[in-house]
Amino acid sequence: ENLVNSEKHFDHLIVETTGIAEPDGVAAAFVTDPAIQSHFRLDATICLLDAHHAEEVLKDREEAKRKITFADYISVNKASEVSADYISKHPSAKVVVVCARDAGKKAADKFAEVTGAHAYTKRYMPGTFTNPEYKGFREPTLLIAVDPAGDRQAITEARSNNVPVLALCDTNNMTENIDFVLPVNNKGKKSLALVFWVLAREVLKKQGKLKSAEAFKVPLEDFEDTSE
Repeated sequence: ENLVNSEKHFDHLIVETTGIAEPDGVAAAFVTDPAIQSHFRLDATICLLDAHHAEEVLKDREEAKRKITFADYISVNKASEVSADYISKHPSAKVVVVCARDAGKKAADKFAEVTGAHAYTKRYMPGTFTNPEYKGFREPTLLIAVDPAGDRQAITEARSNNVPVLALCDTNNMTENIDFVLPVNNKGKKSLALVFWVLAREVLKKQGKLKSAEAFKVPLEDFEDTSE
């Protein structure tokens, strides 16, 4: 009532329901209460999902599953932290990054340089993971793909050898044969630079090579492709 009678103009109203086990009741008021309907329209419901605890929570709590089902959008936080934890469990020399997309090549190369992984940012040769006779044959324990579509060959070969695949995925990507999805904008140069910069820092922290985030001295600009 105070909002409606206020002289201030509001373009949008955000109702935050943290701590409410069943927020659908709040949302229902926007579509069933005539007084509220006369002033407000429910555009969407957004669920914030903590990636660090998501598996445990969704397994044990039915209300959490209902919130996910009810939401129009899901915002996943701590995804980079969880991804870095997953990557750091593998020996750096056994981690391979593939990137056929031009926008991410510099970032992928820099990530590999900083963490000790290996990057394929030019042409990925078929048979690299499956043909022991090939001079460039490699046996990774983890594959990081920047784009599931463009890096399909490497993903197919990794899966044939039971190598887990972590992929950077946008909303248009299919996640077939992907074990771990990191939801990001995998098309933009700046976005990919930031993602790999954060991943490199967090992986080094998880490996005990950095005591804090502040100790990471590699500038973000080193990951960015500034070419037109």
